[in-house]
Amino acid sequence: MASAEEPEKKEEQPTEGEENLLRKVLKKFSDSNDALEIKSAYEELCEMLKDELEDRKVYQVLSKKSDHLRVQEFCQTLESKVNKPEFKKEGRDRMKGKQILIVGGGPCGLRAAIELALLGMKVVVVEKRTKFTRNSVLQLWTFLVEDLKAIGFKAFHPKFGLDDRLHVSIRRLQLVLLKMALLLGIEVRLGVEFKELIPPDKKKAGWKAKYENLEKSQSDLISFEFEGLIIANGRQNPKEPDVGLEWVTEKRSLAIAIAANFENKNKDADFKINDIGGKDVMKDITFFTKIKEETEVDLENLVYIRGETHYFVMTGKKDNLISRGVLKEGKAQADILDKSNIDRAKLLNLVKDVAQHCTKSGIPLEMVDVDIFEFTSRAHAKEPAVLKAANKGNHLMIGLVGDSLKQPFWPEGVGIAHGYFSVFDTVWMMYEWLGLQLPADEVLQNRKDTYGCLKAITKGNMVAVRDYGIDPLKRYAKYRDMKNREAQEKTDVPPEVVNKKKKKDDTSPNVDKKAHESVSTTAEKFGGKKAGVKKTNEDEGEDKKKKKEKKKEKKKEKKKEKKEKKEEKGGFFSSLFRRSKKDKPESKKTAFAEDVREAKEGASELKRGRFYSFRKSFRRSKRNKAKDKRVKEVKDGVTKEEPNSAQPSSERKGSDASAKASSTEKEVDVEVDVHQKEKKEREE
Repeated sequence: MASAEEPEKKEEQPTEGEENLLRKVLKKFSDSNDALEIKSAYEELCEMLKDELEDRKVYQVLSKKSDHLRVQEFCQTLESKVNKPEFKKEGRDRMKGKQILIVGGGPCGLRAAIELALLGMKVVVVEKRTKFTRNSVLQLWTFLVEDLKAIGFKAFHPKFGLDDRLHVSIRRLQLVLLKMALLLGIEVRLGVEFKELIPPDKKKAGWKAKYENLEKSQSDLISFEFEGLIIANGRQNPKEPDVGLEWVTEKRSLAIAIAANFENKNKDADFKINDIGGKDVMKDITFFTKIKEETEVDLENLVYIRGETHYFVMTGKKDNLISRGVLKEGKAQADILDKSNIDRAKLLNLVKDVAQHCTKSGIPLEMVDVDIFEFTSRAHAKEPAVLKAANKGNHLMIGLVGDSLKQPFWPEGVGIAHGYFSVFDTVWMMYEWLGLQLPADEVLQNRKDTYGCLKAITKGNMVAVRDYGIDPLKRYAKYRDMKNREAQEKTDVPPEVVNKKKKKDDTSPNVDKKAHESVSTTAEKFGGKKAGVKKTNEDEGEDKKKKKEKKKEKKKEKKKEKKEKKEEKGGFFSSLFRRSKKDKPESKKTAFAEDVREAKEGASELKRGRFYSFRKSFRRSKRNKAKDKRVKEVKDGVTKEEPNSAQPSSERKGSDASAKASSTEKEVDVEVDVHQKEKKEREE
């Protein structure tokens, strides 16, 4: 046994010849723009480093052995990503040894594979294509740019995110993600098509699958067992493959789109062309009338992006495409874009006319590719995930991501943004199922909730978080509020353990007590359950009664708070003069005492002297009002008595004088009465 003082074994440094060979292979790997070349270069790397790849990933070995700048940058970025809380040892230990299959090597499939590999899972990706040829440009939301930078995307695409024009071609995105996935130890099988599932035939066994176009070198894939499946092949046909999910198709009026890519030679003339973002005929009719006058092309909308290619995408009108000869005949909607009904040469001419009008630079635009398609109908899955039960062995959790979950709306980058959100949601679902080992019903309900939140996400209503993670609480404000309410309800009514022993007929997918004890605090807070906890009908009835009583108490408290707030808003004077009809005093004395009491309560924030001065002024005003009222009544009584016109003037003068004297006497009597009343009130 080695002593503690014995120095650690140093890694063998490569010789000069080995360094040169490693540098050449890495250069071939990082500079390649072909999927098969990248795969062959990676296999050469693995062959060279096979003695050191027992317990480590390729990037971990290369970080110490290679001096390649791009590889070093990628390794450093990835290390900082791995050190984040969700990927620390606790999470990786739960997912270690778990295996998952991903069908589809597109942007969403590869991104899901990278996230699951960071969690410690063994991931296999099968992709039926051997070449990545889609040059269409994706507009990226800010969170997508930050996410790609965080996993080392910029190391293999240095120009990414240098300016405010946030976009990338699908082809470039797939190639870079492929390189990153391979360095993380993810198995990517190109040219292999997934056909159907094979349920397990033994206890504690995983699921298998049938494939097409398997080579001899890939025969080990037949025996690969997995506990999770992610569909990311972009299909909305429930029969291909049949995984027990259904899709809903929304049909709309006919909409025909044309996408074209022209070569970008990165010269001065190319850089002078400005992007055209989301022009619509309803908002900018003058722009489209000019195009129609000069090119005889009638469009509904147009987008131009200068990226690795000059990318144009536009929506044409059916009648105009027929008049230009692009469509030979006006067939039915299902057959109108059949290959036999499209004239490719006239389609190229139409696109070139539009491109020359928009660029206005006179540069020779060399066509790379052009495609015409219809987006009349859009499909989305009824449910984002399903649990495939097995008679023997483990159940299989299946999730959908990207276009397989929700067919995108291509303008403004909504498709790729929703696709990446679905990736994070599905990875979290797999973490809850395989790592936290929560019950299947709860896992599926959580995924359904996040799917509902995803549908409502737009560029304007996103949560302002720069660094998004797999935890949906960071990304969805609506989901966070929902879970907070659920957690509050659970803390209000503590669950009572009725059956301490686990019953034999309990068919819940929980594994054992240890797995439940290892559930994290977040899982317990937001829905974590323990085995054997059930409630009887009586307990549920008692819980309902308690909830009703608590609701009533809360309502009463809220009413009290509202009253107090109203009094506070009204201030000192409102607390003095405002009284409800129910609390109205019976007599004037009690009313005055009530006024004084309210005045004292309302004046707690004021100085003591200010209160007494106000009380004096209040009493004085009250005396004066009573005095004026009495005097007025006396005067009104005197004036009502009409003077006798038959009396002589001397007698009238005498009567007037006597009336004045009597009025003054009455005024004096009134004042005396008021003073006497005030004295009595003070004594009381």
